[in-house]
Amino acid sequence: MTPDVEHTRHWTTLRARLAELVAVYVSERPTEDGIPVEAARHRLGLPAVSLVEALVTPPLRMSRGRVTTRPAAQPASVVDAVRRLTAELDGRPFAAPRAQRLAELGFGRRELAAAVRHGAVLRLAEHVVLLPDGPRLAADRLSELDQPFTVGTASRALGTTRRVTVPLLEHCDGQGITQVPPDKRRRCTRPRPER
Repeated sequence: MTPDVEHTRHWTTLRARLAELVAVYVSERPTEDGIPVEAARHRLGLPAVSLVEALVTPPLRMSRGRVTTRPAAQPASVVDAVRRLTAELDGRPFAAPRAQRLAELGFGRRELAAAVRHGAVLRLAEHVVLLPDGPRLAADRLSELDQPFTVGTASRALGTTRRVTVPLLEHCDGQGITQVPPDKRRRCTRPRPER
């Protein structure tokens, strides 16, 4: 057998093993997008991550440092948890559930991480989770306040507590929705709506 043929066979075998690794990993961890590249490298006994990446051909693909066969879709458990959170926040978009309630809604650590990765929820702090349109809704309400405003005024306008308001305002600051003048009160960057 020539070295070229042997080399080709070896790569074909490694590709097949990688596909098997991905299938097993995803079936054992349905909330994860695929096997981390470093874990695949280790299990295949390869000296470098770049060799794993070279093995990735359709139907395998790279996604956020993982090898997967999945389309970018949310697992059913995450879809269900997001649906329950959406119902929970209906009419009260800033009433972020506490940690225990998030768990009751179906958000374990992995489900929450998957929902954040897919953009289905917005994690503002460790246990402060809103729907992705939260900052836009906050901008609408906060722009109606007398400018500048305090955290307390914002909390009342949003119908929530400081636990939610502070990280939400920090997120809005980072997005350019609000800004913090030297007196630490905030102001919206977009004009107040006409009445």
